[in-house]
Formats: sequence, structure tokens, C-alpha cells
Amino acid sequence: MPPTVPPTEPPSAAPPTLPSPTAAEPLRVLLLGDGIMWDASPAVQAALGAIGPVVVRDESYWGFGLTRPEWRDWTTLWPQYVAELDPDVVIVTVGPHDVVSRPVDGTARGPGDPIWSNWYGGLLDQAAGALTARGASVVWLGMLWQGQPELHGSDAAVAALNAELAALAERHDAVTYVDAAGALAGPDGRHLELAEPGVRLRKPDGKHLCAEGAERFAAAALRPIAEQLGLEPEPTWTEGAWRADDRYAWDGGEGCRSATDPDPRPR
Repeated sequence: MPPTVPPTEPPSAAPPTLPSPTAAEPLRVLLLGDGIMWDASPAVQAALGAIGPVVVRDESYWGFGLTRPEWRDWTTLWPQYVAELDPDVVIVTVGPHDVVSRPVDGTARGPGDPIWSNWYGGLLDQAAGALTARGASVVWLGMLWQGQPELHGSDAAVAALNAELAALAERHDAVTYVDAAGALAGPDGRHLELAEPGVRLRKPDGKHLCAEGAERFAAAALRPIAEQLGLEPEPTWTEGAWRADDRYAWDGGEGCRSATDPDPRPR
């Protein structure tokens, strides 16, 4: 069942001020989201380390969506994480599991439906309230364009969901919306599989990230944080050991082998 949405809390009066990270007081960052954030996590952590000392707690979870708390109950877990870490920044992404039609008032509804928009906007307000309860700044990255839109979300559905995320940032001063779809898009502004011949941005499922895509995603997430801190990230983070993380390896047809490499799967 979809979570019940309580009355919307009024937005904060002013955006939070981020403390400059030091060895004694590192920046505390909470990562939340689905398999996209799980893929991006090594790059995001490397990027954050480029602006100073940081403590990162990664609570991304495959299959996660705000609309399916029966899979992972964010209404309980997110306040718990915030209470335990007391983060300065929360970085979030959701999407493929939220563009699926869900029952709202007994009728299946999805992105683009005004009733869905009102319902989903309420979920976002509830989530933002939980994440900012102790004064954290929230960086919410939009859903990416999908390489298999018939399975993971049409362009229209993605645009409708991202419009709700942008509207959330308009309602809550502590929330910054980042156009992640644009950061990973091709020259036509849509889904891009290869950054260049043989270099994948996205895994063959058209949804998840390879190291090059994770780098672009992390850079987009880092930008508003660095701006709030008034710091310039060390550029060398993009070539760190994180690029060799196992999650970017070939795995059952979902990995990041070169598009020109022989298929290593047994025949």
C-alpha cells in the first residue's frame, strides 16, 4: 500500500549553511536512493573527498522507490538515519520504481496524472521534512533518461517525475534540484549510452551507470555542495581507484565492458 501522506510542513525560512569540513569536523553526508545511487556511490564518495574531510553513509538500495515502502520503508528508515548520522548534506535520487503506475484512491495512476502529481508531491514533502529535520541540506538528483523506456520509464514519465522534484525544491529552501538527466544526456538532450566509442556511460540495460556515467552524475551532485561551501574540488578525483570498483564489471549482461569487446559470457 502507498504510504499515508501527512499534512505538508511549511518550508524552512532559509537554506542551511554548510560548515567548512575539517579533520576534526568532517562533512557528514548521507546517500539515499536506488540502484542508480548504488552505482554512483564510489564516484560520489570520491568527489566529496575532493572538497575536504568527509564521512559518508551510503544507504542506497536496489529496487527502492518512495512509492513502494513495502520494499524498503523509508518513512521509518530515513528519520532513523538522520537521527544517527545528523548529516550536513543528504544526496538523493529515485526514479525507475516511481514512474510505475500505483494505486491512488483505488485507481492506478502514474506521472502526468494530476491526481498522481498531488499524491507524489505529498510524498516528496514528507521525505524532505524527514531529511531536513536536523538542518541538513538536501541535493536531489532527477531521474535519468532511460535506454529502454518501455521497461523503465518513457521520456514523458521521466519529465513528469522530474517536474515534481523541481517543484519540491521550489517549496523547500533546503532542497536543491539537480538535472542529472541533462548531465548524462547526449547532444540531442536524450539518453546517451556511449561517451565515445568503446566507453560506456550506461550499462546495457539502459538504466544503470558505468564509471564514466557515475563520474558525470557525481560531478553534478558535487557542484551545488561545493558552491555552498565556497570550495573548488581537487580535479584528480575523477581518475581515482574508485573506477575499478567491482560494480562496474561485467555481471550477467549488466556490466560495463567496452562496447567493442567480445562478449565474455560462456556460450
